[in-house]
Amino acid sequence: MDAIKKKMQAMKLEKDNALDRALLCEQQARDANLRAEKAEEEARALQKKIQTIENDLDQTQEQLGQVMAKLEEKEKALQNVSTITASLPNLTHTTTAHCSRSGTSAAQVLTYIFSHTSHARFQKSYD
Repeated sequence: MDAIKKKMQAMKLEKDNALDRALLCEQQARDANLRAEKAEEEARALQKKIQTIENDLDQTQEQLGQVMAKLEEKEKALQNVSTITASLPNLTHTTTAHCSRSGTSAAQVLTYIFSHTSHARFQKSYD
């Protein structure tokens, strides 16, 4: 009889230990599930952040393209102005020579030349 009581006590102790281990495992499972949920939330937040950054990148690249196009236009205008500026000394010399031969005023000749040639190109570069 004592052997049966000892055996029952041992089985009860084994059962209690098993229940304690089961409770511990359940708590560890709940903790692991909470950590997994937090990790998923962080992953979703990071995904949103990535999407926002990609959108910002797209907008910035589009703006860069627009700015580069404007820069090219301005460089062309600068080239036109440089060409006109470079031709001014020659134009002045030619105009002076023409004025002395024909008796026309320099202002009249320059007005005619600019209205028909260089000035028209210069004006187009700023339109």
